[in-house]
Amino acid sequence: MMDILEVKNLYKSYKNGDEQLQIIKGLNFSLPAGKRMVITGESGCGKSTFLNMVGSLDQSDSGQIIVNGTDITALDAAGLCQYRNQTIGFVFQFHYLLKELTALENVMIPALVAGLSKKDASERAMELLESVKMTHRKDFYPSRLSGGERQRVAVARALVNNPALLLADEPTGNLDQDNSRLVEKLLFQIVEQRRTSLILVTHDPTIASHGDIKVKLEKGKFIAL
Repeated sequence: MMDILEVKNLYKSYKNGDEQLQIIKGLNFSLPAGKRMVITGESGCGKSTFLNMVGSLDQSDSGQIIVNGTDITALDAAGLCQYRNQTIGFVFQFHYLLKELTALENVMIPALVAGLSKKDASERAMELLESVKMTHRKDFYPSRLSGGERQRVAVARALVNNPALLLADEPTGNLDQDNSRLVEKLLFQIVEQRRTSLILVTHDPTIASHGDIKVKLEKGKFIAL
């Protein structure tokens, strides 16, 4: 089975006053395509930092991050923009929906940026809204949606360009238990149906139990669970 992600000798540190904090320490890891990986660990251990580096939202100090055969650490700004739009999808703890757009329009945006026609983008967005059970809210603005509904729209938006790899950073962290379970169920169902690879960061043991690969980030490296 081909690896969707390969990380080689990855390092990342931050400066805290006079101290250099080493967050990721010589990390080596590979994720087979189609697998669902869950990362747990203490707050501040570097889980989100790792996800942001894979998503090209943050840069490593050194090492390689190879996604779908491309070393993203070697890409220029234009290449990284294309990578973020076409290779990965990102679901954050906060939904980051555009308040002036409807649910349908929010999901369409990445597809329009990728060059799809308005008709094709709308059809693809509607298909995904149906998958997250939100077609009845397609014309609603974010201010009229509940927290769980907004997050379901965010999941649909992350998947609209058929990414090879979906990154989810505490996707249920702002939700109550009922909405957490619903978003969790829909998220794992959709990635399985679409055979999308997933890396999910969570503190929720129930969500963590659904991973094909479960690791804990501790002292800058992954420990298999």
